[in-house]
Amino acid sequence: MIIGYTTGVYDLFHIGHLNLLKNAKGLCDKLIVGVTVDELVKYKNKRAVIPFEDRLEIVRSIKYVDAAIPQENIDKFAAWEKLKFDILFVGDDWYQSERWQEMEKKFHEVGVKVIYFPYTKGISSTVISRALTGLRNDAFNQNLSEYKKSFCMSSFLMYRYLYDEKINFGLPRKNVDISAERTPIADGDELIDFLRAQVEAATRDGKAALALSGGIDSAILAKFMPEGSTAYTFRCLVPGKKVVDESERAARYAEICKLNHKVIDIYWEDVEAVVDKLMLRKGAPIHSIETQIFIAAQKVLADGFTKFIFGENADIIYGGMDGLLSKDWTFGEFVNRYSYILPYKVLKSPRLPLEPFREFEIDGHIDGH
Repeated sequence: MIIGYTTGVYDLFHIGHLNLLKNAKGLCDKLIVGVTVDELVKYKNKRAVIPFEDRLEIVRSIKYVDAAIPQENIDKFAAWEKLKFDILFVGDDWYQSERWQEMEKKFHEVGVKVIYFPYTKGISSTVISRALTGLRNDAFNQNLSEYKKSFCMSSFLMYRYLYDEKINFGLPRKNVDISAERTPIADGDELIDFLRAQVEAATRDGKAALALSGGIDSAILAKFMPEGSTAYTFRCLVPGKKVVDESERAARYAEICKLNHKVIDIYWEDVEAVVDKLMLRKGAPIHSIETQIFIAAQKVLADGFTKFIFGENADIIYGGMDGLLSKDWTFGEFVNRYSYILPYKVLKSPRLPLEPFREFEIDGHIDGH
């Protein structure tokens, strides 16, 4: 089987692109096409009109293309080391250039043939782009605000944070540094010892209280709290609506662990009174638990405590990783599983910002390790 490889931006897909792919396919059994990612286009001081995900899907749908993959750097030899193609198809604007003469020698040594294709005269993405420059710039400026809004909402729905620090909801981002040194844990015994030591250190001065829900995370931490410590449970009260009440189960945990149990009732009016303040402070939407924590923290401070201990994320970390190594995940499968909410299910003008996943993509699959 003869494997061919070519690359391009494939912006504003036109007949010249189609001719190149058709001709390339005629000279090989399997044609792999590298589609230049947006970041590499910017590196060349250009800007693609069509987003990378759309350009990739367009090329992937062409009948002459057997596989379309991201081109994330310009090193064609590095691509050969990965794909082991037999023929490299290149536009003839590179023919006999000093760079490609050297590249041809390098490919000749490994038995790869370089074939130059002429561009279709009178048509190119550059020509089309120049004709549309005025309209595109006007549209870009007009839609920049909408783009930012759509990106921010989509990113927040998928990841619960904004991964591009250059874009925000129109407010300064005020990220809190919660980084901490990671401690490797080999087994359950080490985990128990580590948790016990952390709680003992936090409660040594008697100024720490525990946030105790009905879940397993805080129940485990309750076992390590000194007897007589205070534990607080949030209880949301919404007139006319039945909401989950974890206070009864939390009270049972507190009784078993000999803790002083207090319930903090939180009404919808309490949430409304602080939600704007918290979103302005954060510069982004907030999770419902953030308002509850803020309201409860005021009570905890008033009671004389300076530290609030939370057990959190075990369900995400351990439940989220369940079955991770049980199969080979395709890129799409992984996105569907690990996105909190896919934007198209909620938004009228959704985007699908996939850059955080791209880091772990290998040949259309996700490297689970």
